[in-house]
Amino acid sequence: MKYLILIALIAFASAEWEYEGDVLVLGDDNFEIAQEHFKNLMFEFYAPWCGHCKTLAPIYSEAATLLRPQGIHLAKIDATVHKNLAQKHQIKGYPTVKFYAHGEVKDYRGQRTVEAIVEFAKSNSVKVEL
Repeated sequence: MKYLILIALIAFASAEWEYEGDVLVLGDDNFEIAQEHFKNLMFEFYAPWCGHCKTLAPIYSEAATLLRPQGIHLAKIDATVHKNLAQKHQIKGYPTVKFYAHGEVKDYRGQRTVEAIVEFAKSNSVKVEL
């Protein structure tokens, strides 16, 4: 039985991550694993109907493309689907962006520009050997 569980965990951990462009798509089933796997993880809770989220999407995607080669991953979580995860992170509005590094989560309250997102992520990230 122990071996079956170990095999399942290895298979899940080595599974390919789902991306939309360079933005990682996360949910209840893989969020904690992503936090363990990616040392620097910025994540956005969004709602598909939210106008501000739609405006942020291409900006966030461009920042993801710039940061991913540096070991900083940007992810998104549909809070209308993954309600438990949104509740755990006390999400009250959309979009809400947070950053995970050094074992802690920080709220991102900066401007919604590529430059501001990139600067915040770089200044709060853990150095990763690529």
